[in-house]
Amino acid sequence: MKNHGTGGAEKVIYQICKDDQSDRHFVASCGGFYVPLLAAQGVKHFEIPDTVVKSPANILRTLMTLRRVVKEEKIDIVHSHHRLGAVYGRLLQMQFRNLKHLYTAHNVFLDSQKMMAFALEKATIVACGKTVAQNLEEVYHIAPEKITVIHNSIEKPVVSGTVPQALLTAKASGRYLIGSIGRLTEQKGMDIFIRALQEVSQVHSEVLGVIVGDGEKRAELEKLVADLGLTQQVLFLGNQTVVPAILQELEFVVLASRFEGFPLTPLEVFASEKTLIVSDIPSNLEIVHAGVEGLSFRSEDSQDLAQKILTMMQVDREKMAVCGAKAYAQEFSYTKFILAYQAQYQKISGGKVK
Repeated sequence: MKNHGTGGAEKVIYQICKDDQSDRHFVASCGGFYVPLLAAQGVKHFEIPDTVVKSPANILRTLMTLRRVVKEEKIDIVHSHHRLGAVYGRLLQMQFRNLKHLYTAHNVFLDSQKMMAFALEKATIVACGKTVAQNLEEVYHIAPEKITVIHNSIEKPVVSGTVPQALLTAKASGRYLIGSIGRLTEQKGMDIFIRALQEVSQVHSEVLGVIVGDGEKRAELEKLVADLGLTQQVLFLGNQTVVPAILQELEFVVLASRFEGFPLTPLEVFASEKTLIVSDIPSNLEIVHAGVEGLSFRSEDSQDLAQKILTMMQVDREKMAVCGAKAYAQEFSYTKFILAYQAQYQKISGGKVK
């Protein structure tokens, strides 16, 4: 069960459905980008109300839909990827005695301890990274032995499709392209990236910040760009289906997140044999070791980010890219990721097909 969108959790769900051939999968969500892709894989989709809207009517409709799906499709395991989804999983277990519940935690939180204690009472728990596992232990008091860490992963990107002409035109004119990829939300820190570009552009006017993604903060970020006089230094590309091709045109990437669970952007960068600068929050530093696969800057500090951008423009980025590609292949293998979830399904179902 998931909310709509094209974030990391949604991508993880799609990948498991597509490449775990040992099990049958069904997805319940409020729709979005991956629904037609799931259909192309033969995965049946059931629409439920948006989990963001927590009205009693929506909760009841969702629960009734899920109850029908579990009964009609003879579901063995409910796999939730959202905290409210985990609540539904527990409620369904109260109605279906033999139903198993697997919950994957994709982010760090500080609230709703009582709700999560109820939701996870009889769940098998997976954390998408060590930082998320630590959050579950320290905030939600879950014993370490009850948590399995399965690092999120992605397939090696296939470079295809047509790169936006605005990007090609900028590169042909001699612009130096630095990208930031993600949803335009407070979490992703695109405003920090923009403010850093203001300082960098005073030294290197040829630098162009390329922002790939869309979201609730877009208008606010566009206003910030205009207010800072950076309309010639920032290019908004919106959501793109050709991100691997775009990555090939960039010099490097910046991930300025304020918080993360286990971000996929570094893995996409590593798999594309590129490098990046990340904020020094724990989840980012699980993946990027400063000075090895990339650089890090002090979270929220646009001045420090500006200095790290200037440094990255001078260092041996190819060496960092090689280290990143090695980390992707050895530590964050996509095959390992799929096999780990297959093993979880088999373990909690007693070998039954889901």
